[in-house]
Amino acid sequence: MRFVSRIVSVEPGLRVVAQWDVPEQAFWTSDHFPGRPMLPGVLIVESMAQVCALVGLSGHDDPSTVGRRSHRRNFRFHKN
Repeated sequence: MRFVSRIVSVEPGLRVVAQWDVPEQAFWTSDHFPGRPMLPGVLIVESMAQVCALVGLSGHDDPSTVGRRSHRRNFRFHKN
């Protein structure tokens, strides 16, 4: 599943700004906090991972040479 709707700007190999149009009636809204839909954190992390892949691909002439994997442990969200 793709969690990026559009690319707003690109600085090849450095930065990508992207947007995701979250559907109002998405598959998780019926069971995830009914009446108060909230985007699950795992989907936020996945959307960030997809944008990170775009950053990596944007700085290379041959995308087949890009092969990086990463993992994240103890990822936390904090209220402001």
